[in-house]
Amino acid sequence: MLVPVRWRIARYSAHARSMLAYSVLANLLVIAPSIHMLQVYDRVLASRSLSTLLYLTLIVAFAMCVWGLADAVRGRLAVRIAARFTVETAPKLFARLARGGGSTQASAQALRDFSSARSFIGGRSLVLLFDLPFIPFYLGIMTLLHWSLGLLTLIGIICLAILSWLNMISTEPQRDRSRMAENEATGWAQAAVARGEDLRAGGMVATFMSIWSRRIVESLKDTESAGVESNRYQAISKAFRQILQVLMMAWGAFLVIQNQMSAGMIFMASMVSGKAFGPIDQLTAAWEQVSKGIAAMRDLETFLGPDTSVQPRAALPAPKGALAARGLVFAPNPEKPDYRILDSIDLDLKPGEAIVIAGAIGAGKSTMLRLLAGAIEPTAGQLTIDGIDYNAWPSAQWGDIIGYVPQDIEFFPGTIAANIARFRQDASQEAILAAAQKANVHEAILKLPDGYRTIVGTGNSAHLSSGQKQKIALARALYGSPRILILDEPNANLDQVGEAALLSAIADARLNGTAVIIAAHRNSILRVVDRVLVLKDGKLQPAALARRGEASTATEPSKVAS
Repeated sequence: MLVPVRWRIARYSAHARSMLAYSVLANLLVIAPSIHMLQVYDRVLASRSLSTLLYLTLIVAFAMCVWGLADAVRGRLAVRIAARFTVETAPKLFARLARGGGSTQASAQALRDFSSARSFIGGRSLVLLFDLPFIPFYLGIMTLLHWSLGLLTLIGIICLAILSWLNMISTEPQRDRSRMAENEATGWAQAAVARGEDLRAGGMVATFMSIWSRRIVESLKDTESAGVESNRYQAISKAFRQILQVLMMAWGAFLVIQNQMSAGMIFMASMVSGKAFGPIDQLTAAWEQVSKGIAAMRDLETFLGPDTSVQPRAALPAPKGALAARGLVFAPNPEKPDYRILDSIDLDLKPGEAIVIAGAIGAGKSTMLRLLAGAIEPTAGQLTIDGIDYNAWPSAQWGDIIGYVPQDIEFFPGTIAANIARFRQDASQEAILAAAQKANVHEAILKLPDGYRTIVGTGNSAHLSSGQKQKIALARALYGSPRILILDEPNANLDQVGEAALLSAIADARLNGTAVIIAAHRNSILRVVDRVLVLKDGKLQPAALARRGEASTATEPSKVAS
């Protein structure tokens, strides 16, 4: 278990070497009090020299000040290692979370693992691991005092190590089960609370609270069981260590009686043996924190995987906006690859062209648009713009190319203006206003108490109607004049005025060479498109499109799909 920690810390070798150097200094100086005790008993009391006592005490006091400084520096270095770990891991973790592909519970667990790993690296548990290699040093000192004291110390170290190992193997399975149960309970509660309105409206608060309580109790059973087992080993370890100290003093007294060592060596042996036993005893007591930290680092690395999404990519020339999909496949469950929502999707979309994706409810229209927008990754197939693969485009540049309105509209915590501008630091007020005006939401935003500075996001969007949310989402998609617009049910919550503004915005975008792909059920959207494609059984099929002036019933996607 400790080897992976050393391997991971090796990535921060400069700080690790510094911590090791200060650990050497701290472990050398920490024996100064025992040397002081030896000299006081063997020299000062025999010579009754007050000057020797004074100078000896001053030297040892200075050594203790340096020891305290070295130990403080070790703690600070641990904090710096934790800071570097945070700086290096946080972008990768955020990119992995943003990339999706996992459950909400797994994402929440990764964030908790990240926090646990930071606490472990920056805490005293890591410093304790750097003290373990100095146990042989103290053992050597005990052997120099007398070989039998060294042997007794070695026996004590082995017994304490065995107790620590037994503590580890006996409680680890229970702690793992407890950790998993707690994570599941926490993830379940977070998902439930996120739908708090539904809980209250459905009168399910008490029911869900009861379910959550039962899950917490299940996790507490394993926690309590592991705690009882660990406390038993800790108690045995502490009692055994006290017995060792008593035996050390008694055996030292016997050696003094036999004239094999001085009286001062008894106290030095007792103090130094305590330093030899200390790290193992502390490790037994702190094993829960150590094991959680190591497990968190291991699980976090597994979650991150070989993620290269934060690696910088060279900016490419501005595209014309020709989108192509070849053989796109999406299977939501890797364990069931035969179940495919989308299967062998081929699509070509030219600049300035507009198409509608029709199909029955549940056919996979939203999933297809999410794939085309780059919101999720396909199981197989290729997605290109101007012949350049999706993975070759820098993330920011891809965002400039694509304007996407999802079916379920959510805003990020921040102002309306920041959300429209996609939180770009260089966003101009003119571009934000232009996007809002194209989406016909400018006047509605101005009527809000704080206008464009109105805070939206999680829990702060209740004052917006569904139609206003849809228009703001459209403004966000139109910001920066994207080359491809991908709209999922963009008119679902719009009135006639709003829908007319939407059609006008689509027409204007097409005139500027922007390609548009839409999933919609209202036939009015067909006035501004060139083609209708029907999604059925995971595959795209062409359908007839009635032009303006033709019977409206012939243009309904449901009619076309049938």
